[in-house]
Amino acid sequence: MGLAACGDRQDSDAARNYDAFLLTESGERQEVRGTYSELAEALESIKTVSGASSLSLTVHRYENAETFTYNPDYEGYEASTVKVPIALSILRKAFDENRLVDEQTRSLIDASLGLSDNDATAALFSSLGQDVAAQDAEVNATYDRLGITQTRCVDGWGNNKTNTLDHAKIARVLYEGVEWVGADDMNRVRAALTATDLESQGWGVGALVSLPGSTGSEHLAEKVLCKNGWITNDEGIWYVNSTGAAQYHGQTYALSVMTTGFTDQEKARQVTSSSVEKVMELLGG
Repeated sequence: MGLAACGDRQDSDAARNYDAFLLTESGERQEVRGTYSELAEALESIKTVSGASSLSLTVHRYENAETFTYNPDYEGYEASTVKVPIALSILRKAFDENRLVDEQTRSLIDASLGLSDNDATAALFSSLGQDVAAQDAEVNATYDRLGITQTRCVDGWGNNKTNTLDHAKIARVLYEGVEWVGADDMNRVRAALTATDLESQGWGVGALVSLPGSTGSEHLAEKVLCKNGWITNDEGIWYVNSTGAAQYHGQTYALSVMTTGFTDQEKARQVTSSSVEKVMELLGG
């Protein structure tokens, strides 16, 4: 495969074909009710109508500190969304070694995140260690620092499996920050993730840039952050995902959506956009 771009259910739920639940900040798992149940049904409808073989979405809603997740067991490929953890690994390693990140490295981060530049990403990844095993270990150390245990970097970047629960945690880091990334560096990461390249980043979470009710352009760097990824398998089936954070109607969300089952990449992108827009319609309208 190569880079092309860049618990138990309640008895009442036994007949449904998907899994959906809420997670509190303490990790307690709760049954979906009300609007969240409506959202789960809407996402299942999007999956069915579009013909997707899989669709998963996780959203953390800061207003009530709840995380909703739909089909969290689905695993897709990180593709270019791994460029965010790689950038965070560069910054974490510098912090751990008590040194500053030089401007050349910052420029590579800008290109990797803002332009989804694979060459810049490869240079950043190579700088993490003397060989691929050491480089993998640094990214995994970042995952560990973020409380991510299911996603692992093995034999390089891009082709590793992940899920929306893990990537929603990464999206939260982009919004909240972490103690091991300085404010200036984190703001630069955010600025690089502001979905200004609408062709590659203006769908999925990036679709919120043009959705009525989202933030004005003067605050875009603080409000709509997005990193998209897409990759095909040997049969030409696309794995497409989008991760980011946004404010909508005064509320803040960290989201990740993943889908697969399409030979048409554009159709897969539309599914991610429709899913994110449905979140905003039901939770933020």
